[in-house]
Amino acid sequence: MKAHRCGDNEYDLFIIRRVTAEREKVAAYERWLHQAEEASQFKTSFLFRMSHEI
Repeated sequence: MKAHRCGDNEYDLFIIRRVTAEREKVAAYERWLHQAEEASQFKTSFLFRMSHEI
């Protein structure tokens, strides 16, 4: 992990934590998006099968 150096260790730690938090948000969003896409595909498939049985 790379931190911007300005001579203050607390500042460096803040930058590392902020980048880590942003990466965690992106990962959570990507997991949510994947789940939403799977749910949408399931719904489409379900409706297609049901419409052919009516």
